[in-house]
Amino acid sequence: MIGVGSLKERIVKLNFLSIFSIIILFSILSFTFVYFIIETSLKKEIEFIQNDYLYTRKTIVKNEVYNLINYINQISKIENKKYLHKLKESVIFLSNVLKKENPSNFKYVLSEFAKKHPFFIVALSDLNGNKIFANFKDYNKTKRKKFINEILSGKIVNNGFLTLNTPEGAIYASSRIFTNIFNGKKYFITNAVLKSTIDKNIQSAIANLLNTVNSLFSNSHVTIVKITTKNPGEYGKFIVNALDKNLNGSFVDSKKNFEYLREYIKNISKENEKYLIYKYKNKTCIAFIAKYKPFNWLIIDSLDISKIKEIIKKRKELIKKEIFNIFVMYIVISVIFLILVYFITKYENNLLSIIVDKYEKRIHFKSEKLQELNKNLQKEIDKKTQELVQSFFTDPLTGLPNREKLLVDVDNHRYVAILNIDSFKEINDFYGLDLGDEVLKKVAEILKKLDLGYKLPADEFAIIGDDLEELKERVKKIIEEVEKQKIKVDGSVEVEISMSAGIGENLPQADMALKFVKTNKNSNVNIMVYNDHLPIVKEYHNNIKWKNILKKVIKEDGVIPYVQPIVNASDYKTEKYECLIRIEYEGEIYPPYHFLEISKKTGQYIDLQKIMIDKCFKTFKDLDYKFSINLSAFELANEQFREYLITKIDEYNVADKLIIELLEDEKLHNEELMGFLIFLHNLDVEFAIDDFGSGHSNLSYLLSKLPVSILKIDGYLIKNINENLNNYKLVKALVNMAKIFNLSVVAEFVENEEIALILKDLGVDYLQGYYFSKPVPLDNLKNKL
Repeated sequence: MIGVGSLKERIVKLNFLSIFSIIILFSILSFTFVYFIIETSLKKEIEFIQNDYLYTRKTIVKNEVYNLINYINQISKIENKKYLHKLKESVIFLSNVLKKENPSNFKYVLSEFAKKHPFFIVALSDLNGNKIFANFKDYNKTKRKKFINEILSGKIVNNGFLTLNTPEGAIYASSRIFTNIFNGKKYFITNAVLKSTIDKNIQSAIANLLNTVNSLFSNSHVTIVKITTKNPGEYGKFIVNALDKNLNGSFVDSKKNFEYLREYIKNISKENEKYLIYKYKNKTCIAFIAKYKPFNWLIIDSLDISKIKEIIKKRKELIKKEIFNIFVMYIVISVIFLILVYFITKYENNLLSIIVDKYEKRIHFKSEKLQELNKNLQKEIDKKTQELVQSFFTDPLTGLPNREKLLVDVDNHRYVAILNIDSFKEINDFYGLDLGDEVLKKVAEILKKLDLGYKLPADEFAIIGDDLEELKERVKKIIEEVEKQKIKVDGSVEVEISMSAGIGENLPQADMALKFVKTNKNSNVNIMVYNDHLPIVKEYHNNIKWKNILKKVIKEDGVIPYVQPIVNASDYKTEKYECLIRIEYEGEIYPPYHFLEISKKTGQYIDLQKIMIDKCFKTFKDLDYKFSINLSAFELANEQFREYLITKIDEYNVADKLIIELLEDEKLHNEELMGFLIFLHNLDVEFAIDDFGSGHSNLSYLLSKLPVSILKIDGYLIKNINENLNNYKLVKALVNMAKIFNLSVVAEFVENEEIALILKDLGVDYLQGYYFSKPVPLDNLKNKL
C-alpha cells in the first residue's frame, strides 16, 4: 500500500498537471472547433455565392432567350395574319377583275399579277378542272376537279382560306368561284403561299434585328444556329453570332471554339433546352440554349461569369485575416488562464493534502469489508444461476423436465416416445381446468415412479431410450398404470384416463406415429412405432411436396386465374364471370383440389388469395362485366387479409362489379366478421352463398344477418335434375323460396341444353356450366375482349 506522503505528492502533481492539460487541450480544441466552424462557414458561403451568382446569370440568360422566343412567336403570328389577309384580299380582287374581263385576257391579267407577287401561287380553271392559268408546273386536273367538287358539296368549308399539305410543305390557300359576265361561265380561282416563304421572311427580319442589336449594345450576346444535322458531317449553321459577326452564315463544325455547341447538337433529341458552361478566349461563360422547333433554330444567350473567381478570392483573404486575429486572441487568453490556474491549484493542493489524510484510513477499513461482501455475493450469484437453469429446464406444474430439456437429451438416445392423454380437451371443457391440472400431475407422478419422463406442451409427455423393444415395454407399463387411475370429481364421479403413444427415432417421427394412433382409435391400437408405410407419412410427404410447390408458385408468379361465364337464363348472354384459382407448375395446370386444403395448413392460402384478388381486380377494372371470387371465413377472419381486400377494392375501384361467394360457415356468425361484410355491402359489394342446398345452409340466419342477394344452388342437385325427380322438386322449392326473399338464383353444373331448359322453366335467373363454357385462363378473356 502506498504511503500517505507519497499519495499526497502524486495527487498534487496530478491535480496541477490535469488542470494545466485541460486548459491547453481546451484552448487547442476550442480554437480547432472555431477554425472548423469558420472554415465550414466559408465553404458554405463560397458555395452560396457561387450558386447565387450562377442562378442570377442563369435566370438572366434564360429570360432573354424566352423573351426572344415570345417576340418571334408574336412576329410570326402578325406576319402570318398579314399574309393570310393579303391572300384573301388578292383572291377577292382577282375574282372581281376577272368576272368583268374578257376570258381571252385571263392569262395576261394573271401573269402580270404573278410577276408583281412572285411569292403567290396562282391558278385559274373552269369547274371541271381544265387549266386556264397556273404559275407552277405540277398542275393536276384530277385533283383540281376533286377539290372543286368537295367545296361545292360542302365537304370542304371555305371560310376565306385553307391550310393544305403538299410535298413542298404546308401552304395557305384561298379560293373563290365567280361567273364571267361575257360568257356566263363559272370559273374557279385559287391563290396560295408556302408557309416556308412566310417563315423565311420572318427569319430574315429576326436575324437582321439581332445583328443590329448585337452591334449597338455590348451586353447583348444572342446567337442563333440553324440545325443542319440531316447532312453528314454538319451540325449547324450560324444565323446570328453575337461573339463574331463575321461567322454569320458559316457552319459550326468548322469552328474550334464551339465544341460545346457541337456536342449539344449531337444529343438534341434528348433535351430541348439546356444550360452550358464553356471557355471562350480565356473567359468562362454560361449559356442557355433552347430549341425553337418552328424554325429548327437553337437560340443561345450567354454571359461572362469569370468575375466570380475574383469575388471568392477577396472573401478568402478576409477570412484568413479573421482567423489570424482569433488565434492571437486565444494565445493571450490561454496565458492569462494558466497564470490564474497556477495560484488556484496551489491553494487546492493544500486542501487536498488534508482530505487525503482523512480518507486514507477510511479506505483501508472499507476495502476489508468489501472483500467479505464480494465472497457472499458470489455465493448468492451461483445459487440464483442454478435456480434459473433448473427453472428453464423444468415444467412448473408437474416438476418434470420440460421440452427444452428433452431437446438437449434426445440427441444422446436412439428413440423417443410421445404419450398423449386421450380426450384431455373434453376433460378440461367438461370438468374444468383445475381437474385437468390434477390429471397432468397424476400422470407426472406415475412417470416419476416408473421412468425418467418429460412434460411437453398441452397434454403430452415423453420418454427416451436406446432399445426399441425395451422402450415399447416401458410405454405399455406407463399406459397400463395410468389407466388404472381414477380421479374423483366432487367426491363421487370418477374420471377415467387413457393414453396413446407414438415412437420414433426423432420427435417428428414420434409425433406422426402418435397422430396415426389418434386418428385410428377404432383399431384398438394405442401404441404405434413409426414406419415409412403409415398413411400419415405419405400425407406428410405430400404436404411437404405441395408446400414447396406452392412456395415456388407464389415466388415465380405461378398463380393463374381462370374464369367461367355466368349467363342470363333468358337469352344465354354472358353477364358475369366466376374467377377460379389454378396454379401452373412445371408446365402443368392444377385445379384447387390438389392444393387448397394443404395451403391452409401450411399458411400459404392467404398469399394465394391475395395474388388472385390483385390479378382479377386489375383485369376486371377495365371490363364491363361483374365478377365473383370465392372467399371463406378462414381468410376473412384474418385482419391483415381484410385490410388488403379493402385496399385493392379502393385501388382498382371495383366495388360495384365485385361479388363475393361465401360458403355458409359457423365462423361467419362472428359479430366482427358480420360487421366487416356489412361494411363491404355498403361499398356496393354483392354477396352470394355458394353450394346452397348442400345440406348445411341456414336460410333464416343468412337473410337476417348477412347482406346476401344471390343464391348459387349446389351443382350436385343440378347435374342430374333431368333424371332425379327429388332433385327437381328440391331445386324448384329453393327457387320459389329465393323469389320470396327477392334473391337472384344461379345454377351451376349446367352440362347440356335439356338441363338448361328445365332450369329456365323453373325460374332460375342465371346459368353456369360446361354447356356454355369450360373455365378459361383470365388472360384469354382479356385478349378476346
